[in-house]
Amino acid sequence: MSKGAVHHHFPDKRSIFDEVFRESQRAVMAQVAEAASAEGASPWALAESSARAFLRSFETDADKRPLLRQSAGVLGAERCRRIDEALALPQMRFLLELLDERGEPQPADLDAAATVIFRMLCEAATSVAFARAPGKAAREAGQVVIHLLSGLRRPAGS
Repeated sequence: MSKGAVHHHFPDKRSIFDEVFRESQRAVMAQVAEAASAEGASPWALAESSARAFLRSFETDADKRPLLRQSAGVLGAERCRRIDEALALPQMRFLLELLDERGEPQPADLDAAATVIFRMLCEAATSVAFARAPGKAAREAGQVVIHLLSGLRRPAGS
């Protein structure tokens, strides 16, 4: 492919990086969607497996980690945030709505909960991306995320 062909579609390097980052994040969310589609699993199990799949995608794909590390510097933190939220918040909101329909979570605004949970997952993924031992970092961050998510569970009998 010639430079001219690339510049026909992308006016600058930042635009190329933007599209590569979007595609990487789409792939992450496809893995999360697959984890969230387990038949017969409870909504809480789906939420937990989705969180683990999100972190695992950065643990197991050596190309995603440097891309995530560089994204805020190249695109700016706000642009990265908008991309992530456009791709992930609808899925996060859907999982929370499943839980809410069953009366399982503590009372909370679903939009706020989706945003806060997703931001927490993004920070956890960033810690995996910067870690010298991504597997260990993903396991440790995943454990913390699951513990924090459990705080949303309505106590039995209430």
